[in-house]
Amino acid sequence: MKRQWHVWVIFFSSLIALLGGLSWITVVALDLDAAEQQAQARGQWEEDVRLALWRMDSYLTTMISAEASRPYFVYSSAYPPYRAYAHMFSEEARSKGGAEPLLMPSPLLLATPPHVKLHFQATPGGEFSSPQSPTQTVQNLVNGRIATPERWVTAHNQLEELRLDLNWDELQDFVPDIVSPTSGPLIAASGGPDPPQTGVSFQSDPGSPRQQRPTQTRLGANSTQLPANLPPQQFVGSNGRSRGNSAEQQAISQMEFYNRLQGSQNLFSENSDSMPISEDVRASVMSPAWFGDRLFLLRRVEANGDEYIQGVWLNWRSLRGTLLGLVADIFPNAQLSPVAALSSAGAEGSERMLAVLPARLLPGEIELPPLANWTPIRIALASAWLCMLLAAAAVAALLTGVLRLSERRAAFVSAVTHELRTPLTTFRMYSEMLSSGMVDGEERQNQYLDTLRLEADRLGHLVENVLSFARLERTRATDRSLAVEPGDIMAKIEPRLRDRAARSEMELEVVAPERSPERHVKAEAGAVEQILLNLVDNACKYASSARPGVVRVEQIATDAGWEIRVCDQGPGISKHESRTLFRPFTKSASEAAHSAPGVGLGLALSRRLAREMRGELRLDHAYSQGACFVLLLPWA
Repeated sequence: MKRQWHVWVIFFSSLIALLGGLSWITVVALDLDAAEQQAQARGQWEEDVRLALWRMDSYLTTMISAEASRPYFVYSSAYPPYRAYAHMFSEEARSKGGAEPLLMPSPLLLATPPHVKLHFQATPGGEFSSPQSPTQTVQNLVNGRIATPERWVTAHNQLEELRLDLNWDELQDFVPDIVSPTSGPLIAASGGPDPPQTGVSFQSDPGSPRQQRPTQTRLGANSTQLPANLPPQQFVGSNGRSRGNSAEQQAISQMEFYNRLQGSQNLFSENSDSMPISEDVRASVMSPAWFGDRLFLLRRVEANGDEYIQGVWLNWRSLRGTLLGLVADIFPNAQLSPVAALSSAGAEGSERMLAVLPARLLPGEIELPPLANWTPIRIALASAWLCMLLAAAAVAALLTGVLRLSERRAAFVSAVTHELRTPLTTFRMYSEMLSSGMVDGEERQNQYLDTLRLEADRLGHLVENVLSFARLERTRATDRSLAVEPGDIMAKIEPRLRDRAARSEMELEVVAPERSPERHVKAEAGAVEQILLNLVDNACKYASSARPGVVRVEQIATDAGWEIRVCDQGPGISKHESRTLFRPFTKSASEAAHSAPGVGLGLALSRRLAREMRGELRLDHAYSQGACFVLLLPWA
């Protein structure tokens, strides 16, 4: 075709447009996929941050709730137990003018909770005391019973440090106000009713004034009225023996006993930090606050008309290590930073704040995992690219095949036209000469008649090849071969082969094995005859000028089957020509005009016929004296 480039221009233009569109879609899809993977990774990271904060807040809530639920009087090293009974108010004790006090050691004196440096209490007068640093009077009472003198020294030094660095006015700005009293049971040191419910909160900016802080949940007071009419009680003296229900003892109600017990605290007011137990107590919520690098939990308490600030000095270093250990499996390089130490404690980063302490979790830089290679969208894109490339390759191959087939068919038509014109011209000319009597003599007339016969054979052979190939292309391949003896095939077709060689003034040499095999081959006699006739015809056309002019047909029995080799001593076939040797329609009219007659269909037809018989036809490249074709017929 003269304008094949039009087809290729359209094909490549369409291909470039398709590649451009698919490339744009691929880039956009990959960007979206990468963004989605990063968003998923960031979302998982945020979930891990929330999980870490939840773990820390759960631990801190338990610890702070325990501190907030402590009775106010445990901030004294020792205190009189509520509703305790002794013989200190008996007639005998009053007659002797003496009193035998009963004090309970504070649980904070016995043991310091984890992550706590010191419990302390401040008064408006600037006095600081701590249950872990008892006065000399209490030390004398408990000496030998509590083996913690070293702890007292440490607590005393810490208390002196607080006296120097803190004052009542500074603490006032960080302690919540008492909102309103709430009726409830008295908070007892031991054996009393359940502690009241507590609420814990803190403000984001510890340095803001009290009046600007939001309203916070408050711990209610503890106030109860003891029953006025109680049955007579049986008191136990110091000797452990029960005293009878005397008239005086029956006249003393429990409220009177409690009032006397409360009044007896005057016996220990000097050089003692014991706090009288009150029925009217109000307390605020326990609120955290930073003073420099020290973290405190503070609350305001009103008891007996007096106001106190009670606090817990937390060991931030120890507490921070424990909290970070809780999240080490999630964020091994995480840090906790006090809010007061940050440059900005506003809304930015507030999602990292702990709920119960003014501290922020710094989980570190987010480490995004590498992008997955084969996500669903990437698999879809790869499949689309593969299908598109395969489709493009298939279309290109189809176009190439169609164009080549069109060229070959055009060349075939041209060659057939040329091959038909030659014998038809000869027929017309010779027939006219013979009919008009222009050929004189019987010998010349016989020569003209022989020429006409040869041209007729040539034309018949051409038509037979074309019709056979068309039949093979049109019908489905079927194996019509039968089991025959090799010698019988050659005996039937040898005369025709010799006649064809003789017309080209060449000699046919048939070589058969000395001993014919006792096996049969699967073959169709007509197909074998047509194959060998085509091979001998080609040898006669292309090797007619060779000397000696011999066409050798050799039969060989092999393990694979019966081989028939047709060899000549002509110019041979080059490697370039051998590539298209068995393709149909490869000979153009110009090639036919400058070479031996034919349309280039005989070898293609011969191979198709050989393969229909489950055999093979090939060119022997090792043969160097001319051209040699090998026909292999399988054993039956």
